[in-house]
Amino acid sequence: MAAEKGKKIVSTSEAQTLILKEIYESIKKTIPQGEVASLSSIEITTEYYEVTGPQFPPLFGFSIHNYGPDAVWVCINSKLKKRKINIDDDWALNMGAGVIKRLYLVCEPGENATVDVDITY
Repeated sequence: MAAEKGKKIVSTSEAQTLILKEIYESIKKTIPQGEVASLSSIEITTEYYEVTGPQFPPLFGFSIHNYGPDAVWVCINSKLKKRKINIDDDWALNMGAGVIKRLYLVCEPGENATVDVDITY
């Protein structure tokens, strides 16, 4: 049996190894490293603040505490959808996989707040 031009013929064991490597790389993306980075006393204003960390993105989850004096809006992966976190409120989210590519925080016009953020990667 001749190989197509430009393609290599591999043995069954080599093919299995290649497939297992692909499966491993795919599964690795769904297993968190178990690391948490804490970002303290972040000042949020009317300009979008993009949360970043040592392994960001992707994130598996995060938790946010809003110290106020105003509410904070959280946007995940898009600035179009927002969730409000009121003063002295917490919000934690675990997606179960590394699917959070972007995390933004913003306040309404004329408002500001201080938050702590823990990100899980």
